[in-house]
Formats: sequence, C-alpha cells, structure tokens
Amino acid sequence: MSIRMTSEHTELTFHYMRVEGREETLLEFLLRRFRYLDDQEWRENINDRRIWVDGKLGRTNFKLRNNQKIVYLRPDFLEPDVDLDFDIIFEDDALIAVCKSGNLPTSPSGKYYKNTLVSLIKSQFGLKKLYTLHRLDRETSGVIIFAKRHEVAQSMAAHFRKNLVHKTYSA
Repeated sequence: MSIRMTSEHTELTFHYMRVEGREETLLEFLLRRFRYLDDQEWRENINDRRIWVDGKLGRTNFKLRNNQKIVYLRPDFLEPDVDLDFDIIFEDDALIAVCKSGNLPTSPSGKYYKNTLVSLIKSQFGLKKLYTLHRLDRETSGVIIFAKRHEVAQSMAAHFRKNLVHKTYSA
C-alpha cells in the first residue's frame, strides 16, 4: 500500500490479491480488508467517487481480479491524539533506532495516517522512504529500528528471519 497526502484527501493505493478459490466484489473486499468502516460507510465512499479501480470509478458489485489497482481517496479528518514523544537513540547513514512512547502508532493504518512514528521521523529527517524492520503496537513503548534504504531493509529482514537479531520484551 502506498500513501500520498494532498490538501483535500489522503490517497491510499493498493493492489488486490484474490483469496485462493474465492471471487470478491469491491465492497466485499473493502469490508474484509478495512474493517474500520462498515457497509454503509464504504457504500457512501463508492457513491461519493472516492474509490477507483484501475482508473475507473468503483462500483459496489464490481468483481475484482488479481493485481487490480485500487485507489481510495480518503477525506482528511482529525486523527485521535497520540503521545508524540520519541528519542533517537542511534542513527547512521543506513539505520535509525528510536525509543518510542506508548500511545504512538508505528505505521499508518486504521485511524492513524499522519500521527505515526514513521510520519514523524520522515518529516524530521526529510526522508521520502523509511522501512520498518519490526513492529511495536501503538500501546507499546520501546525501541524500534528503521532502515533508510531498501537494500538495508532486505539485509536486516534476512537477519530477523535467521534469528540473528534477538528481541526482548519486558513488562
């Protein structure tokens, strides 16, 4: 999924991947994948011309095919307050390690698109891309590591997969 902010809305773009052996309509997919809006709210978004499939206006009963590009023009709204407190504990040309407070989402999702750690760090450092190497829930405080470049993110992901990086959780 990619996110682009404009003055009128937040443009969310993603590619549809069909669940094996199952056909879905646009509305069924939106309800399954994005549960923060109900049936009526998604219908309103479709009727208000906020959902596009491959450059054409979306329709509730449109049958989706693999790799179709879906764009949701989400109107901007006031996001819930978050604790914007975080400290940079390490930074070099490849990585940034941050100690975040609780009540700060790591990445854009659900009700949070701008009030996230990723958005704050990208803004502070003037970065176009930032790669999250692991996750912490919104309510969880602790250290989270980001890569500044794609190749670094891939290398670090391999380290996580091979259990060469150890995470410790404490209460």
